[in-house]
Amino acid sequence: MAELSRLEEEALVWVRRIQDPDFADWVAHADWLEADPRHLEMFDRVSMLVENATEGLKSAGSVPQVDRPEPVNDNPPVVPVRRRWRGMAGFAVAAGIVGLLVAPQFHHAAPVIENIVTPPGQTRDVALADGTRIALNGDSGLRIDAADPRAVTLARGEAYFEVIHDTARPFVVHVAGGTIRDVGTAFDVALDGGAAEVAVHGGAVAAGQQDRTIQLGTGQAARLAADGSTMRIASVEPTSVGDWRSGRLSFRDAALDRVARDLSRSLGEPVTLDPMLSGRRFTGVVVLGVDHDRVMHRLAGVMGLAVARAGQGWRLSLAQQ
Repeated sequence: MAELSRLEEEALVWVRRIQDPDFADWVAHADWLEADPRHLEMFDRVSMLVENATEGLKSAGSVPQVDRPEPVNDNPPVVPVRRRWRGMAGFAVAAGIVGLLVAPQFHHAAPVIENIVTPPGQTRDVALADGTRIALNGDSGLRIDAADPRAVTLARGEAYFEVIHDTARPFVVHVAGGTIRDVGTAFDVALDGGAAEVAVHGGAVAAGQQDRTIQLGTGQAARLAADGSTMRIASVEPTSVGDWRSGRLSFRDAALDRVARDLSRSLGEPVTLDPMLSGRRFTGVVVLGVDHDRVMHRLAGVMGLAVARAGQGWRLSLAQQ
């Protein structure tokens, strides 16, 4: 078997890890991808080999054929994309990786899991075979079981779902605090501090756990705690649901630390707060743009705060009197 390089071995370890349905170390994975431009290329190559090997088993009848979601935007991919790998060196590496990854599957066919990850500041659109579309915000992770693509898991971050309704096969989003089941709808789910915040743009969803669910209609939102408990239902402007997709962040009596997390996710640069701002709240709309300096100074001016560069990001603090 051909010897694998250190970089190939590292990529192989990550490919193996993210196939685990319980994988949650998205931050470390994104850090590894961004540490060296070669990491993303090698991760892509190794992932492609695993994918091709799995398809070879399917054609031999070892693994059932399943539909796979495909990305539909032009953002740089952070999960494997299908492409042909040419060259004799590729065949040598393939022999080593296939020997490590494929042979055990003749005895046990592992489920095919799509792990879709976005780094901060980048979004991604995913189209499922049934026509359902998912928009993934920055710094987010989504897990799709190809054997049942109408049941997905939002591992972290935020996603907007435009669901093609199927009474026989409801679309389900799994989160820490339970599930969100569509009743023919478009809705947004954001994970925040161990809870899931659900807001409905149109239609309706049933949210909660099996023994305790609530129904949310157009213009309604709720927060599901990790223990399954549900906060009170609140009213939201339907047009503001998922408006991050068009470069706007809408807040209504939101804690300032929530505002900072959402800004970090959308700008791709960390936004931190001075401890003196604990307890502050904000209502308004932040219009994003390519000029992050202008965005942050405009927000600070509206809130009567000071803003300054802090490392690779920004820090909000009380303005000097």
